[in-house]
Amino acid sequence: MTELNLFVPTRAPSPRVNRVEKEVKAILSNIFQRQDVPPIFDKEGGVIPFPGIVTITSLKLSADLRECKVLLRPLASEETTQVLDYFTTATPVIRKLFAQQSIMRNVPHFKFEIDSSFEAADRIDELLRKNSERSAKLDEGM
Repeated sequence: MTELNLFVPTRAPSPRVNRVEKEVKAILSNIFQRQDVPPIFDKEGGVIPFPGIVTITSLKLSADLRECKVLLRPLASEETTQVLDYFTTATPVIRKLFAQQSIMRNVPHFKFEIDSSFEAADRIDELLRKNSERSAKLDEGM
């Protein structure tokens, strides 16, 4: 028996959801670019610094516009766990800033994740390069 994946869309998103996704992405990008987020404190009372330059690679809204999955890519640092910790901790503040700049009736619940597609693409590139080198060596041997 196959497992049902509830996060795979059964149909294409509506044009309305696509328009709202673009608007949400623009507002979040503006917040991140201007670094409007005030200092965030961890449980021990220490300040978690803003992770620097972060880009939104993808954003998916649910059909009811209440859930939003944001895929991030840190450009300035390689510490993805620190970036993810920051955005997970700062989610309530980001929602508040988003609500101030948005005209949406309901502010979506943001779930931040690190986009790993770049690492997967690099790995595929590496495998293809190795395969082409190996086939070039085999062609020379013949």
